[in-house]
Amino acid sequence: MTDAEILLVFYEIQEAIATSTINFIGVIFAALVGAYIAAEKLDRFMVGIVLTIFTAISLGAIAEVSTLGRDMGGLAESMSVLAQSSGRTLSWHSHAQGMDPRLLWWSITAVFAFLYIGVVVFFFRLRWARFKKLGVARSSLEDL
Repeated sequence: MTDAEILLVFYEIQEAIATSTINFIGVIFAALVGAYIAAEKLDRFMVGIVLTIFTAISLGAIAEVSTLGRDMGGLAESMSVLAQSSGRTLSWHSHAQGMDPRLLWWSITAVFAFLYIGVVVFFFRLRWARFKKLGVARSSLEDL
């Protein structure tokens, strides 16, 4: 690959990661607002449907960003090899030297998974707190 091709691939992967991240943050925000507004109003069946849809969307986003992070890591390895060869004109190759590609992949995946778990915990914690505040009996909570 030429330096221009590597630069183009780097830019495209970076843009795809940014777009996927923005989309996932939008889903997270919508889930948080939805949980705040409707957590205690949903019955057990609707909670299952909402969490199933949210889980499917979240797992898709996590898989997409994880794959893009792995691609970026592979590109970083290629850049590291090219940075050691002579005759390269782009100085940014040197930034890839010594970079562990797995670090980017694992960190992106971990942050997205943490956000997903945080929203699910927030949903059930808010639901439990509001029912407790309303004084709903424990046996009634088990039906929800």
